[in-house]
Amino acid sequence: MIPRLVSSKYCTGCLACVDACKLGAINFCIKEDGHLYPVVTDNKCVGCGQCTNVCIGIDDKYKTYQSHGRSTPFAGWSLDDIGRKNSASGGIFYALACYVISVGGYVIGAVLEKNEVKLVSTNEIECVKKMQNSKYQQPNTAGIYEEAKSILEKGYKLLFTGAPCHIAALFLYLRKRTYNNLITCDFICSGYPSLLPIKKTIAYFNPEAEIKSFRDKTNGWKNLGFIYELKLNCNNVVINCGSHNLATAAFSSGLTQRYSCTHCQLCFSSRKSDLTIGDFWGEKRFAEQQKKGISLIIVHTPAIVSLIVKAKCFIQESSWEECLPYNPRIIDGKRRYVRFSPSRLFMVWLFRKNSYKKLCNFYYGETNIVNIFYKLYCKITICIHEYFSKRVIVFFFKANKNEN
Repeated sequence: MIPRLVSSKYCTGCLACVDACKLGAINFCIKEDGHLYPVVTDNKCVGCGQCTNVCIGIDDKYKTYQSHGRSTPFAGWSLDDIGRKNSASGGIFYALACYVISVGGYVIGAVLEKNEVKLVSTNEIECVKKMQNSKYQQPNTAGIYEEAKSILEKGYKLLFTGAPCHIAALFLYLRKRTYNNLITCDFICSGYPSLLPIKKTIAYFNPEAEIKSFRDKTNGWKNLGFIYELKLNCNNVVINCGSHNLATAAFSSGLTQRYSCTHCQLCFSSRKSDLTIGDFWGEKRFAEQQKKGISLIIVHTPAIVSLIVKAKCFIQESSWEECLPYNPRIIDGKRRYVRFSPSRLFMVWLFRKNSYKKLCNFYYGETNIVNIFYKLYCKITICIHEYFSKRVIVFFFKANKNEN
């Protein structure tokens, strides 16, 4: 039998369907576009429909992730300077994770091992340290939903962190059962890039190298002053690919994202997760703190505020007017310029036929007669995208004002 799952165009790669199938009829693979997709073994499928039940793309189940309560944005940071320094922004995740472990709980988050990102569970601080900082690569989540359910049913407190699609998939996997020992934290997600650029980059610099970090905060966070800087590690020798590399270009441009990310349907101001975290771009009240990093914390469950305080964090209420203009992805999941971009439509062919340097020139729009027209096309389409994104924010403010 063939199970009812969404097409690859709408699949988020959450892999909840892999965990849902107890007969082993669903596995996953990385297809030629460099993205994760489920793979079905037809002769093992009995048509039970468990995979369909957890697929957020079927029957508009993504809508269940939207909360109809009132969410509140906050600015904040960890009071642990070392933990904050090693985090992407203000260190809120690390502080919460350390607190949960200190009371005997578990944490699920993303770690990077041998150039693969995975969601793993732990009750050890050393493993939580590996979960710090941003990883611009889609994680392998196969097995993590069942593991989370097992931890919860044993009565342990669990902090589950992931992209909105992972948290939405978790709720569907738990079959709407409420666990008082579950804390869910998603982040402001810009979408997952293909694995093709990172593989091409590693092969160019050193095929034996492993990714050390994607983002550099050595010189401070500084409100958009950090660097998307890929660093590789080979035999304890750090290879700095700099900020001008193919993997960085692919992520920052969004031009290799999976199609579901170019039209993300989980971008809500109010969500079923307990909190949403990310960089607080545009924050102006705490100028003296910007070098160390400031987190944007959107609280969807009021009780989470006291938990953040217990985790030794500073937190102060902000406003949508302050955070949304610099973080439109919170409510606007569309990247209108990507879906029809030649870079995305012909991505597989481009990576198959071109060298690393040629791809860098193409994605950075280095000047030649072809790329001048391409760069102009990109500029126009991005301007159109930004215009509509601003319209979404204006509409949100009007709707919010009417509710008040």
